[in-house]
Amino acid sequence: MRLRAFTARPPRRPGHHAPCRTRRPGACFRSKFWNLTPQAEPPRTAPADPDLLPALAQLTAPLLAARRGLLATMLLPHTVANLLLACIPFAPDLATAVVLLLLRQTVSKIDVPARQAFTAAVVPPGQRTAAAGMTSLARGVAVSVAPIAATTMLTGTLAALGAPLLLGAALGLGYDLALWRAYRGVPLS
Repeated sequence: MRLRAFTARPPRRPGHHAPCRTRRPGACFRSKFWNLTPQAEPPRTAPADPDLLPALAQLTAPLLAARRGLLATMLLPHTVANLLLACIPFAPDLATAVVLLLLRQTVSKIDVPARQAFTAAVVPPGQRTAAAGMTSLARGVAVSVAPIAATTMLTGTLAALGAPLLLGAALGLGYDLALWRAYRGVPLS
C-alpha cells in the first residue's frame, strides 16, 4: 500500500465554503450566519434574533384570551401596535424610534393565535379551511403590495412627514374599528 504525500490545501477565499470532509454526523453545520466546519470557528457572540420578542409575546395570547375573550385579544394588541407605528415619525431621535419600532414588533404578533382561533370559532367547520386560505391570501396580497405603495410615498415631502407609517397605522386602526363593530355582538361557540 502506497501512502500519498500530504499536500497543503489552497487558501480559502472569503465567502467560499469548502465541502465538509468528515464522516461524523452533525460535524458540518451550515447556518445563515456562519459556516461551521471543522476548520471554521463560530463568532464569539450569536447574532440577535429580531423575532425572539414577538415569539415570546405570543405566549401571552392564551392568558389574554381567557381573561378578555378572542375579539379583545385580537384587537387590543393590534391597536397598540398601530398606535406605536403612528408615533414613530414623531420620535425625537433615532434611539426612540428604534425602541418604538421594537415595541411595535413585539406587540404586533400577539393577535395571530387569537385571530386563527377567532376565525375557527366564527366560521362553520366545513368552511374553516377555505376561510383560513382566504385570510392568508388577503394578508399575502397586502404584504406584497405595501412596499410598492410605501416606495411611491417616500418621494418628496411625504417622506418627511412619515406618510407610509401614518397611513399604515390609520389603515390598521380602521381595520380594528371595523372588525370590532362587525363582531362585537357575535357569540362564539
